[in-house]
Amino acid sequence: KNEILNVQNEYKSLILKENIKTDEGYSFWDAGETTISQLIMEYGSQDFLYVIPNEIGSLKLNLFSTISIPRESFDEVLKLILVQNGIGVKKINPYLSQLFLLKADSSHIEAILTKKEELNFFDDTSYLAYILNPPYERLKSSFQFFEKFSDLKFTTIHSVKTQIIIISTKANLERLLDLYDKVFCERDMKTIKIITLNKLNFEEADKIIKAYFLENVQKNKVYYQNISNDEICIIPSGKSSIILIGEEKLVQRAEKIILDLEAQVDDQTEMMVFTYTCEYSDAEELSNILEKLYSSLNVIDFQDSFPIKEKVKTEKKNEKKSDKENARFIVDSKTNSILMVIKKDEKEKIITLIKSLDIPKKMVQIDVLLVERKIQDRKQTGINLLRIGNVQSRNETAINFDSGSNSTRKGLLDFILSRTKSKLPSFDIAMSFLMSKDDMKIADCPSIIAINQTPAVISVVDEISLNNGAVQIDTNSGSKLEKSFSRAQFGTKIILTPTIHPKNELEDVGYITLHTDVSFDTTKSENNDRPSVTRRHIENEVRVADGQTIILGGLRRKTKEEGSEKIPFLGEIPGIGKVFGTNRNSESTTEMFVFITPHIIQSNENNLKQKQIELSKQRQGDILEFVTKLEEAKNNNKLQLFENSLKLFFDK
Repeated sequence: KNEILNVQNEYKSLILKENIKTDEGYSFWDAGETTISQLIMEYGSQDFLYVIPNEIGSLKLNLFSTISIPRESFDEVLKLILVQNGIGVKKINPYLSQLFLLKADSSHIEAILTKKEELNFFDDTSYLAYILNPPYERLKSSFQFFEKFSDLKFTTIHSVKTQIIIISTKANLERLLDLYDKVFCERDMKTIKIITLNKLNFEEADKIIKAYFLENVQKNKVYYQNISNDEICIIPSGKSSIILIGEEKLVQRAEKIILDLEAQVDDQTEMMVFTYTCEYSDAEELSNILEKLYSSLNVIDFQDSFPIKEKVKTEKKNEKKSDKENARFIVDSKTNSILMVIKKDEKEKIITLIKSLDIPKKMVQIDVLLVERKIQDRKQTGINLLRIGNVQSRNETAINFDSGSNSTRKGLLDFILSRTKSKLPSFDIAMSFLMSKDDMKIADCPSIIAINQTPAVISVVDEISLNNGAVQIDTNSGSKLEKSFSRAQFGTKIILTPTIHPKNELEDVGYITLHTDVSFDTTKSENNDRPSVTRRHIENEVRVADGQTIILGGLRRKTKEEGSEKIPFLGEIPGIGKVFGTNRNSESTTEMFVFITPHIIQSNENNLKQKQIELSKQRQGDILEFVTKLEEAKNNNKLQLFENSLKLFFDK
């Protein structure tokens, strides 16, 4: 076949050369109005027999030219003119060609191509079929593209299954395919994207995308072929997701718009971490209050929205649930701060609540005066004529007085006659006139500043060793008994808890509810290291005005002891019976008073200092009335001592 083609081409070249020798080698083709038949007869190839159908031969054309066209280019120019008017030339055999309408006969093609590179093997006027395989989702848009940009006079486009067949000249095919590559192949393919909506719902996202992309949105379309390249499809997926289908860049743009909007929208239900540093309150106490309030609010909201039935509660042994489990308020004790895990819409409410609680606490200055008076009167009178002893032989004087209970040295009020041992037994004659009085006054005057509703403790105590008895101890030489001791505290302990009631319209001054717990211990030493302890305890609650004094008293104890030593029968004789005996009387009286004066102090440093200065000026010793009463008490004490002396001598 190739040899035959070569022979044909050689023959054509030879004929063309002969014609050039006998005729002019060029022509202007300025035929004016002419028909296809006339054009073929004048400029057609002389080595072919042309068959021209009537409907083609009668077609009129207008040709105007001022340039000369070489004869060797006649066939090419003629073919171009025919193709541009929708007329093709098909070879019946090597010497016969027929004209036909390209739109009427699409089967007469020179080759079927599937690759763009294969077009390089043909000339520009070659009539070819090109098979295109676009992506399935782009089939419709590709077909519409070729229909829109093709010259339908000499181009035929068919869609068969998933392929597009384009029948046209090589030049037209190259132009269409280049344009197609620029529009489609260099653009991204369609993609599917699932976007999770955190703050927007599907309806809101759908409206936003529609408003932004205008008419380029199709909703709930499933088939790709129904979506063009400039469209994006939105499909709901569950309650909080959407599916976007479309060109990748378009989908990415829509996704960015949604994410940007969600970033701008403040989701009030989103959880956040907020830190608050307490200025005046204890973070632990404040967090407990907030935890209870927050839990109560959540329980109420939950029950209102979702009524549920109560389930049977089963108790499990050895199961302890911490109060701070699942806590939303975490305390940092080092910085006195609270870390809160709350919703954004609750932040302002929580801050307002915290600021209403974290305020300067009101304080109370409490002045306490503790007075204990213990009076002991001891009397001893009489003459003992028959005491057996030998005091006379001793050399101690009465001036070197020994107050010990076992001392034989006698004071000025003990008159002693003594006889040493001889034929008669030794004896002593003692006349005793003794009167003693102990007046002990213990006064504690502490002052303390306490925060509202916070206990304040005043403790003035002594630590005393107590004998616990004998304890067996193992040693190298064996077991032995040793005394054991423990330390105990005795003294004054005051616990005061004030509650401040501010002024109101009906009251000119503030009031204080004061809860007091007072313990007062008095110890008496004993030889066996086991002292006797007298404890007084007062506990009460009272409401008092600012600056007024509370007096707690009535704790009085009175003890009276009487004893005598006398000779039987002789000591009972009236008048002279006192010579033969001794009488002893002891009387003890103990009283305790507590004076408590609270003063409200505002949360101001200058106010606190001024209050302390004013109170220091009002000490008990600086008041004239107190000094006068003190002098009267001293005079009365002297008179009472004189009266007791008369009673001692005259037994009255």
